[in-house]
Amino acid sequence: MTPVNNPGLDKLDEPPSLLALKPLMAKRLPRGIKAHALVLAACVFLLLGANHVLDMFELVRSTRGPGGAMGAWYTDVHAQIPAQLVLTAAAILAAAPTVLVYLLLGRLFMRGLLAGALKG
Repeated sequence: MTPVNNPGLDKLDEPPSLLALKPLMAKRLPRGIKAHALVLAACVFLLLGANHVLDMFELVRSTRGPGGAMGAWYTDVHAQIPAQLVLTAAAILAAAPTVLVYLLLGRLFMRGLLAGALKG
């Protein structure tokens, strides 16, 4: 069996997965698209934080106890609720910089959005 002659492919410095992404990484995204993506990501993180807060209330009203007894048990109070608080704080801290930038520079953000919609 003879080896296939592929010039340049035998001396790869990067894994093949990164080589497939190079055309995508080389293109620069417009500033408006980046801003939209950041605001959407911040909204997703804020929704995740709200979900963790609602999960805490669900733990308090759960019926997972023996015989279907309602209420929070030891592990709920001492492990799961504090873990939900940590996850909530992490989600809010992840979204906070983007939300602050959007609030401070909201007019510039809207001007960028409307620039593509106007003719001339």
